[in-house]
Amino acid sequence: MGIAMKQSQSPAKVLAVDDDECVLDLLKTYTTNAGWRCSTASSAAAAYKALADQNFDLLLTEIKMPGESGIDLIQFVQKAFPNLAVVVVSGIKDPKEARTIMQLGVYGFIVKPFEKSQVQITINNAIIRKELEKKTQNRNRELEIAVRQRTSQFAQLVEDLTAAKAKISDTAKFHKDQSLFMQTLLDAIPSSIYYKDSEGKYLGCNQAFESFFGLDRTKIIGKSSHEILPAECSLHHLDEESQVFSGPGVHTYDGITLHCDGSMRNVIVNKAAFHNASDEIAGLVGVMVDVTDFKEKEKELLLLEEKNRNVFENIGIGIAIISPSMEVMEMNGKMQQWFPSAKADGESLCFRSFLNPERDDVCGPCPTKLTLKDGEVHESIVQHRNGDQVRDFRIVSSAIKDRNGKIVSAIELLNDITEDLVMERELLQAQKLASIGQLAAGVAHEINN
Repeated sequence: MGIAMKQSQSPAKVLAVDDDECVLDLLKTYTTNAGWRCSTASSAAAAYKALADQNFDLLLTEIKMPGESGIDLIQFVQKAFPNLAVVVVSGIKDPKEARTIMQLGVYGFIVKPFEKSQVQITINNAIIRKELEKKTQNRNRELEIAVRQRTSQFAQLVEDLTAAKAKISDTAKFHKDQSLFMQTLLDAIPSSIYYKDSEGKYLGCNQAFESFFGLDRTKIIGKSSHEILPAECSLHHLDEESQVFSGPGVHTYDGITLHCDGSMRNVIVNKAAFHNASDEIAGLVGVMVDVTDFKEKEKELLLLEEKNRNVFENIGIGIAIISPSMEVMEMNGKMQQWFPSAKADGESLCFRSFLNPERDDVCGPCPTKLTLKDGEVHESIVQHRNGDQVRDFRIVSSAIKDRNGKIVSAIELLNDITEDLVMERELLQAQKLASIGQLAAGVAHEINN
């Protein structure tokens, strides 16, 4: 059963690099069947040219090739194309060498010879992981830098402005020049900013605030929230402001506010009290950021996660996430079908959930235990008894690591190979019978002679 391509505006583009044309043909077939677009290169030099001519989402590369090695190619890509996910496809068997390659920061390691599902799952996971990393980085940078850091700076800025006004009351011109400067500074900030006195009356705002509500500041200054905002919005403001005056620090609120164009906008409002020269609360400053577009992106991300969950649940192999303590953290529908009594509750142990009869400890050659120990890919074949029926499963285990390279869990991929083993045994039996027949024929021939 194939892997459903991760949905996006256009199919992901994969560049496969290997000096073996047969491997390249196989990789291209597997990736194309999954809905991705695949280009191939037979050397690192050819890969450099392809990278210069096209944009790719993922690089599949062998390590040992004539000329420049796959390691040279990986190091080049990480510097020149940091947004390109890298997956290694190699027949390397030395664990030390494989570990060194994984430490380069690649997103997966496919060992030759490989299976179609292994290639498609590894590529799909790498693309999803890279996209989630980019989305998370962008969202954190935009929200944290644009909202929280600026809010503290703005609160301090307005507090300094209030203190300056008190000290230069005898110098009207300087006071006016300073006020004009601060207003110009606030107007240059794209976020909506306003500040009020301790009675809740507006002392000032910037142009972004005026534009958002469609009001001139002359109709804002000296008014309270309920005089210029819709009733439901002003009630929220009054409740929030009482909390700001009663508690220190920056207070952050999520809400929906009516825009001057009649649309409802999702906003994040950060408010903080500022003090006068006597260290008394003189009012508050608020910074409002329209995050409607961010919310839409967040919805898109949730839809993407849901689609990935559908792939996880409906794929034709069993998938389970195992903790370092061997608890079953998560499993898909196929695992639930094979092991109906198992529970993915973070408490049930895998060797008691997936083995029949249950064990008191992990089995000796457990690939998952080995993966959690060394971070390498391991596999084995186990039998599961359900009543009179015995099923054979191939288990492939690989590590899940955090951004610091620490192993946080392992992912188990189970494939029911019962029918495959039966066919192998029947083939072996047939071969034995054929050999016996040939031997009997030879003996008969000798006797006749």
